[in-house]
Amino acid sequence: MRSPLNPNSFTAHDNLAFVLFDLHRMSEALAHWEAALAIRPDEPDALAGKAIALQSLNRGAEAVLFYQRAVAANPTYLDCEALGREFFWSRIACNAAAPLIRQVR
Repeated sequence: MRSPLNPNSFTAHDNLAFVLFDLHRMSEALAHWEAALAIRPDEPDALAGKAIALQSLNRGAEAVLFYQRAVAANPTYLDCEALGREFFWSRIACNAAAPLIRQVR
């Protein structure tokens, strides 16, 4: 069966990655954030998403580097409440970002 996901859609990969992340399917989420970043390498949402996946996979040093890039592109990524309001991040994703936010500040 063929996947309905458009392989060239940044939004499809980014959104699917967040769903997979919330389902604790970190490796799959990471793969979709990497696909999203192959399409738009400097997109802060995917950079931050990749960072939380890396953090959850115990790859903290890499995670901080990606989160720093996200914050440099958009400082909103330092505010979990704003991420929920403006970018529809789940509480799970925001909680995962909290230690990265502390390190990047």
